[in-house]
Amino acid sequence: MGFWGSVGKAAKAVGEGMIEAGKEYKALKMEYAEKSSEELHEIVKSDGFFKNSTREKSAAYAILKERGEV
Repeated sequence: MGFWGSVGKAAKAVGEGMIEAGKEYKALKMEYAEKSSEELHEIVKSDGFFKNSTREKSAAYAILKERGEV
């Protein structure tokens, strides 16, 4: 396999990873849409060893923004 074949294979893997991440983000937003604003604020503010992931925080923040609370 040549250089460009390897580049193409890597690009395909990255693209598939991004698609999967997008699906997870949408699923989180759907799940978080049912939570109260107070719960979402707690997710966004979580910190420490057991904190929520950046993807979870961004999904919670997006819901709060849609609700006009940030």
